[in-house]
Amino acid sequence: MRITLILLFFTCFAYGQTPEVVAASWLQANQQSDPVDGIPNCVASWREDDLTAGVTTDWTDRINSFVAVAKGGITASSDGSGGVQFDYDGIDDAHNVDSNPLQLNFLPQVDEYTVVVKYGSVVPQAIIRTVAYTNGSDTGNYQYGLRRENASTYRTYVGGSLANNSLTDQNLVNDIFIMTVSTTTINLYQNNVLINSPAIAGSTSNPACTLSFMAVTNGTEFFSQGTIRDVVIYSRVINATERQTIQDNL
Repeated sequence: MRITLILLFFTCFAYGQTPEVVAASWLQANQQSDPVDGIPNCVASWREDDLTAGVTTDWTDRINSFVAVAKGGITASSDGSGGVQFDYDGIDDAHNVDSNPLQLNFLPQVDEYTVVVKYGSVVPQAIIRTVAYTNGSDTGNYQYGLRRENASTYRTYVGGSLANNSLTDQNLVNDIFIMTVSTTTINLYQNNVLINSPAIAGSTSNPACTLSFMAVTNGTEFFSQGTIRDVVIYSRVINATERQTIQDNL
C-alpha cells in the first residue's frame, strides 16, 4: 500500500497525530461479538452504536481507534426509531480522519479492498459526496470514492476511473452500499444487489491524503448534506456470504 490523497473523501491534507493502538484483547472480543467487525481483515469500523444523540463529537472507529475529527457543528441525532446517525448540514459539517493511516490508503490496481456505507433517515440530496474522495477533485485521479450524483445515479471513483451506476431503487433511506475493489474491477452493490461492475482504468500517485466523510477539498472545501449511520472498511474483497452478513447486521 502507499498513501494517496469517498461516500468518504481522501483529500490531500495531512494530520500529524498518531492513532492510538487498541489492545488486542479488546479487538478480539469486539470482533467476536459483532458479526460485521468479525469479518476478516476489517481495518476500520465507524458505527452508529458508538454514538450518543445530541452530542457534537469526533467519531472513533472500533478497530484501530482512527479518529474522524468533527468539523463544523456536526451532531449525532436520533432517527426517531431508536437509531443514531450523523446529520451533515451541507454548509460546514464533515469528518476528517486524522493522521493519514496507512491501513486506509489503497493503491488502485495494486490493493484489493471493500468500502461499506450505510445511509441514515435523511437521504443525501443531489450532488452528495458520501465516502472518500482521494485527491480533492471531481475530475482527477482518486484513490477511492463514492458519491450520490442524483436520484438515479451513484458514482464510484477508483484511480483514474469514474463510473456512473444507475439506481433501480431510488429510495435510499437506510440503504447499504458496498464497493468491492479488486485489481481490475469495481463492484458496486446496493442492499447486496449488484448495480454495476466497471473496470479500473488507471491509478493515482497522489501521496499523503486524508479520508473525509461528506466533504471534499479542491482548492475550496465542498460539503454535502445528508445522514450517515456507519462506515466500514476491509483490506480485501469480501465474498457473497460476508456481504449478506453486513446486510443482515449493519
